[in-house]
Amino acid sequence: MSPSFSPSLLPCILLAALLLVSTDSAGAVAAPATRRHRQLSVSFYAKTCPDLNQLVSSVTSQQFRVSPATGPRTIRLFFHDCFVDGCDGSILISSKPGGAVAERDAVESKYLAEEAFVMINKAKALVESKCPGIVSCADILALSARDFVHLAGGPYYDVKVGRWDGKLSMATRIGSNLPRANSTMAELISLFASKGLTLEDLC
Repeated sequence: MSPSFSPSLLPCILLAALLLVSTDSAGAVAAPATRRHRQLSVSFYAKTCPDLNQLVSSVTSQQFRVSPATGPRTIRLFFHDCFVDGCDGSILISSKPGGAVAERDAVESKYLAEEAFVMINKAKALVESKCPGIVSCADILALSARDFVHLAGGPYYDVKVGRWDGKLSMATRIGSNLPRANSTMAELISLFASKGLTLEDLC
């Protein structure tokens, strides 16, 4: 999304988030080749972290009561993550001193709300306290976006989980992967098509 984000675009972001989170391919695009074929499933953590949905929901529901604006802000964060190399949590990675600028610190990301990052960290911390080293940040972000869709009055839908967290996050990958305020219709159609989305999905 462009820095000139408008609330009127939220339905389009919401639709794109719903479509992306429901696809098996929206996983670890940035993961090593040997890890790309892990099959996503609603029951992926059934044995290793059976209370995952409830744990994440306890954080998102509390946050929504305190600050409802965290909902669309988290959905937008998820949108940014998924449109750049897949839903791999790479938007959550901070730049390292002396290294390449990460997606999170890119110019295109400067209007992403810090409270959305803080909320994901809270959810991750709670999940880690119950299921250490099991659930990826990418899955927690996907589940949180789903929860906020529901809390805002949208549908509750199952989320397939089992994503690997991406280890690579580069601001240079954003330019060609996010729509801009001055994007032409042809450019938008091409961008959405590259993500497996149709003209109808573009709103």
